[in-house]
Amino acid sequence: MIKSKRTKKEDLDTHKKDNPKFKYLDDLPSDAGFVAFGETINELFENCATALLSLIAKIKEIKKQREIKIRLENESVEGLLYDFLSTLISESEINELFFSKVKVQITKNEKRKFLLRAEAYGENQNQKKGLNLVKAITLHDFSINKKNNGYSAKIFVDL
Repeated sequence: MIKSKRTKKEDLDTHKKDNPKFKYLDDLPSDAGFVAFGETINELFENCATALLSLIAKIKEIKKQREIKIRLENESVEGLLYDFLSTLISESEINELFFSKVKVQITKNEKRKFLLRAEAYGENQNQKKGLNLVKAITLHDFSINKKNNGYSAKIFVDL
């Protein structure tokens, strides 16, 4: 298990001011927050996962040695994103893994529920590659927005 050690935003290996996938937020009501972007809903979920996983570990150093499959369903896309990110946190802790890559496929079933099938790839936790212990996704200001050029999501997490 990795202990939290409050990482500064400039220390995150994927944080760039011009990163088209996500950006970390300042002046937060929680410990960390980000806005992620995607042209499709699948890409949005993958970019949210990348932003979250980048808070947990140095994802550029994580090898794809292990894989877990995630299957979820929810009546709302917002609920599905919350469940997905929460599942990534719990799977990381329970299985003592750091993930570096996530592949997502979202569909709707005949009951009009959103279905998520995802694979997360990573390796066993290693103290040298860990950054923060993320405790939970918060519902404060949690949102998904659709725009002409795609989607965005605002997420806050407790460290």
